[in-house]
Amino acid sequence: MVIAATFSITRNVAWKMIKQLEDNNIGTETQNSTGYRLKKPLFLLERKKILAALPKKLQSDIELEIYSQLSSTNTYFLENGDRDYSKPVFCVAELQTAGKGRMGRQWHSPFAENIYCSFRYDVPCNVSKLSGLSLVIGLAVIDALQQYDSSLALSLKWPNDILAEGKKLGGILIELQAEAHGGCSVIVGLGLNCNMLDDHAAIERDWHSLQQLLCKPVNRNDVLALLIPSLLTFFQQFIASGFAHFKTQWKQFDYLAGKHVTMTHRNKKVKGVVLGVDQFGQLRLQKPDKTVISCAAGEATLR
Repeated sequence: MVIAATFSITRNVAWKMIKQLEDNNIGTETQNSTGYRLKKPLFLLERKKILAALPKKLQSDIELEIYSQLSSTNTYFLENGDRDYSKPVFCVAELQTAGKGRMGRQWHSPFAENIYCSFRYDVPCNVSKLSGLSLVIGLAVIDALQQYDSSLALSLKWPNDILAEGKKLGGILIELQAEAHGGCSVIVGLGLNCNMLDDHAAIERDWHSLQQLLCKPVNRNDVLALLIPSLLTFFQQFIASGFAHFKTQWKQFDYLAGKHVTMTHRNKKVKGVVLGVDQFGQLRLQKPDKTVISCAAGEATLR
C-alpha cells in the first residue's frame, strides 16, 4: 500500500487512520494496488495562516486557539472562566461533538467542513446594556462574507440566523455571565456552513452553505481572517454606542419585516405582522387587533 510505505507505517495502522476519517464522515474510496484516496480535498484550519492574514495591529490584540475537537466552542469558554479575558480570545474547532444552538438545540458540526467559532471578551458594562448584540453580530458576519464575495445575497432573521435564499446559512449563540464588579463576560458563538454538500438528516430545517451558493469550495482560513476583524469592530462599536447605532443598517437585511409570523412570546404563541425592531433590538409585532408588542426574546416562524 502506497500510504503505508510513504509514511513508514503498517497497513493495519493505515487502515485505522482511514477508518477514523470515515468515522468523521470524510469520504474515502479504494484505489486498486495503491490503497485509498479522499473523495474530495480536505483543507484544515491553520492558525499561522489566519493570523498572518489579519491586520497587523490585530495580530497582537487577540488570542487565537484552534482545536481538532471540542464538545462546543462556547462550552470551552464556560469551562475555562478563570483565565484573563481582558483582550478577546477566539476559539475555533474542526469538530464539535455537542455543538449548541439556541433553545437547547444541537448544532450539526461535521469535521472540517464548516466554521465553529466562539470568542470571549470581558467588558465593563452591565448585562442590561447588551440588548440587541446578536443582531449586531449578524451584521458583522454579513460584512465579512460580502468582503469574501460581494455577490452573496444574505439576510438576517431575528434574533440570530444568517440566511441565504431563505435558508439557514449560519447561527449565533450569545451567552452572558454577570460579574461581581458590575462587568460582564460575553461569549459569542458562531456556526457558519461553509463546505457542506450532503443532505444531513440531522438538520431539521432547510439549510445552505457557501459552497452551494458560490459553486466552489471556500477556504475557511480566508473566511475566518475576514470574520475576526469584522466581529471585533462591530462588537466594540456596539459596546460604545448600543444597538441604536446599527438600527438603520439592520433594516437592509431584515428578513422578517412586513411578514406574517407566529411568535413564541412569554410561553404563548402570538400571531401578527413584523414591524421591524426598536432601538434596543427588540422585535416589534403588530397583533390582529392592531396593538403592538415588543419582544426581547423568542422565536418567530412564518405562517
